[in-house]
Amino acid sequence: MKRELRDQDETRAVMKRVRSQLKTLDDVPLPSVERLRQSGPFESREQFVKSSMRNFRHLLRLTDISPGNRVLDYGCGLGRLTIPMTAFLSSEGSYVGVDVDAAAIDYLNELHPQPNFEFHHVNIHSTMYNSGGTDMSPTLEQLDLGEAFDVSFLFSVFTHILPADMGPLLDFLRRTLKPGGEVLASFFVLNETSIRGIDAGTSHRPFPFHVHGARIDNDEIPEGAVAYVEDDLRGLIADAGLTLAHMSPGKWSGQVPDAWHWQDMVVLTRD
Repeated sequence: MKRELRDQDETRAVMKRVRSQLKTLDDVPLPSVERLRQSGPFESREQFVKSSMRNFRHLLRLTDISPGNRVLDYGCGLGRLTIPMTAFLSSEGSYVGVDVDAAAIDYLNELHPQPNFEFHHVNIHSTMYNSGGTDMSPTLEQLDLGEAFDVSFLFSVFTHILPADMGPLLDFLRRTLKPGGEVLASFFVLNETSIRGIDAGTSHRPFPFHVHGARIDNDEIPEGAVAYVEDDLRGLIADAGLTLAHMSPGKWSGQVPDAWHWQDMVVLTRD
C-alpha cells in the first residue's frame, strides 16, 4: 500500500530552507561527541546531523507535516529530529520529545530552552536504555502530554518493541493523535519480499529466533532488533483503531535496491 508522497521539488525546497536557517554546526545546539558515542553509532556531530536530516526528509516525504503543527517525537534519544525542527516549526508549532533515557532528556532540556520545545522522561523498562523502568502499559496510561498531536513520529522504536508492548504503544499513539492526524514509524516487516531476502542471505538481519508472535535477531537481547509478520502487524494496527495509510519497504532485506530508506516505513492515521 502506497499513498501519494509529497512532491520532491517541494521537499527539496523545504530542506534547503531548513539547512540555510541552521547555517553551520556552530549555530546548532548539538550533544557532545562523547554523548553521541555513548548513545549510538555516531562518531561525529556531522554524522549525527546527516542522520537527522535524512530522517527529516522521510518525514517530509511521507506525511503532511507543516510548520504550525504540534508534533510528538517518541523515542527522541539525543534529539536527532529536534535539530531540523528548530528551523522548520513556526512559533505556532510545538515539539514534544519523550524517551526512556532520563539522562538524555535532562540534557535536551538544557540544550533546547525554547518555550515551544519540551522533553519528558517516560520510565518504561528497556534492557538497553532503562533497565530499572516499569511496564509500558500503566506508564503510558498515566502519561499526559497536553494537547493532541498533528503528527507523531517514531524512528527505530517499533524495531525494539516486543509483542507485549505493541498494543499499549499503538493505543497511546491513537489516544494522543488528533482526528486526521498521522503517525510515521519505521519497522522491520516480514513479508514475501523480506523473507525472500532472509532466505537468500541478502538481508541485513536474519531474525532467526521466534518470541511470542515476533522474530528477533538476538535471543540474549530480545529488544535488540524485532520484526513482525505483515499480517500480524496489520491486525495490531486495526485493533488499536488506527488506519494503515502507507507502507513502503526499506533496503534492509537486500531485495529493494531502489528504496530510499533503510527500515520499512509505515504511516498510520486516525479517522
